Amino acid sequence: MKLQSIKTVVTSYILAVAILLAIHIIAASPIDYKPSPYSGEIKFNASSAYWYAYKLAKDFPYRPTGGDDTYRAFRWIEDEMHRLGLDVYTQEFTVNLEGPKIGRNIYAIQYGELNEAIAVLVNYDMAPTSYEAASDTASHVGVVMELANSLKGYRNRRSIVYVFVDSEEWGMQGARYFVKNYKGPPLKVVIVPEDLTAGNLTKIYLESMGQFKGYSPLWLRILSREVGDRLGVQVIDPVGFEEYLLRAVDISFTDQGPVIAEGIPSIEVSTRGDDPELARRIYHTPEDRMEYMDVGSFETYGRYLYVLLLSLDMMEEIPGYEPDYLMVDDGKYITGGITYLTSLILLTPLLVHLLYLLRMGDNPLRSLLEISMYFLGFIAGFILVMYSPLLGLVPAYDTYPPPPRHPYLYSPNPVVFLLFLAPPAVTIAAMRKIRGAEPPSPSAIPITLLVTAIFSILYNRYGTIALLSQALTLWPWIPHVRPRIAKVILLVGGFTVFIILLVQFGHILYQGPLILWYLLLGVAYGQFKLIGNLIFSIAAAVMSYLLLRYISTTWRK
Repeated sequence: MKLQSIKTVVTSYILAVAILLAIHIIAASPIDYKPSPYSGEIKFNASSAYWYAYKLAKDFPYRPTGGDDTYRAFRWIEDEMHRLGLDVYTQEFTVNLEGPKIGRNIYAIQYGELNEAIAVLVNYDMAPTSYEAASDTASHVGVVMELANSLKGYRNRRSIVYVFVDSEEWGMQGARYFVKNYKGPPLKVVIVPEDLTAGNLTKIYLESMGQFKGYSPLWLRILSREVGDRLGVQVIDPVGFEEYLLRAVDISFTDQGPVIAEGIPSIEVSTRGDDPELARRIYHTPEDRMEYMDVGSFETYGRYLYVLLLSLDMMEEIPGYEPDYLMVDDGKYITGGITYLTSLILLTPLLVHLLYLLRMGDNPLRSLLEISMYFLGFIAGFILVMYSPLLGLVPAYDTYPPPPRHPYLYSPNPVVFLLFLAPPAVTIAAMRKIRGAEPPSPSAIPITLLVTAIFSILYNRYGTIALLSQALTLWPWIPHVRPRIAKVILLVGGFTVFIILLVQFGHILYQGPLILWYLLLGVAYGQFKLIGNLIFSIAAAVMSYLLLRYISTTWRK
């Protein structure tokens, strides 16, 4: 491109980024929703909650889905809910965990005056690598059982539903089955307590992701924060770019996910403590025992949930489900329409860039065909991995890979990696032979990135901003810079956030570099949806084209 053209195109990129950032400041609205948390007496017995948890952990210490202790725990919880005088209902469902297993849910209803219900939902199953699962499941079950006990004389306006689900560790199958098959007063909101930390509780942590779609509504997040302020407990609620990343991933790891996916307001309320190293060490291991649990943490957690539950019950009207917004900071948010606008702004410099290249006579057809072949190679790899359970290459599980620390997550099958990598590798070799040293087309880059961005905006615009924006602004310049190191920097810069996200989730899921194996298992079990795989394949095809045509020194030999 000519110097003047380069200046114009560079200006368009700079302006787009500046406008995108400015919109998040200028268009952000203050949060004017000010709920009033329950301010009455809190009748929660922490010692009783600890006893319930201790009973579950010690008498039924091994509770993976389909196990004998799991069934006995199910019957014990059912009996306790009957003892409290509640109307108790049970559900059975089948989940595929290397073969069919029977999962069982319990829900107990304390009927209220209105034809509306608030649910408190916890899982009582455990990862097969654990024993007792004191912090991971037993303690939050104990807290909810004591909530039911503490509130048995409470005159509730809305029905309160205490839900104990199975198979949370395997893709939240129990919660999904419950919300689809529940029979009772219509659910207006579902609170999901999860993981009472070992040691001393210091913070409440909120998780809002839906299972493949949706997010906790703004009003519920604000109420959850206000309850923390009322009790003097710090509440952590990710906002800003962290919220962008969570919405971009669009995968829940706890039971609020399936509830949100059904369009019901829900939020997960978990905890953080003063000894995170201990909590991380014992998670999903036989060390997760009641001896590490502190009664004071039961007190703090139980009081928080008690106030949150009664705050919801005393509301004149519970707001509906509205996930289409983004909190830019603790006090401001932007609407769903603005999030679409910010994504569309990223397309403008690509269009300007493309028009200048086409005016110079660049013909992108052959390069587009080459990129399309790479795309088909990656798609073929995804399809082969998706069929790997049917081929007997990986065990059959429903929806999600095994839970963290499961042995299979550390036993990658090289054949599955080969299935994924072979088709694009064959395609690259074939295109090298066909096209040889034919000059590449710079305009093919903005064209394919535009296609990628459009699909991404339609599928998940938050992912467009959080994960794709770097490639949209950096990769089109690779054909125009000469030093190879500059090309490499631009290429790597285009997926730096994606790599950081992989490293972060590798740490969270105890996978490390084997997070790549976890991702392939996610493809095999349908954790990642088709449109997401298509978007990844287009981006991977563009990256391959840039690497091979503009950076590699072997292509022309």
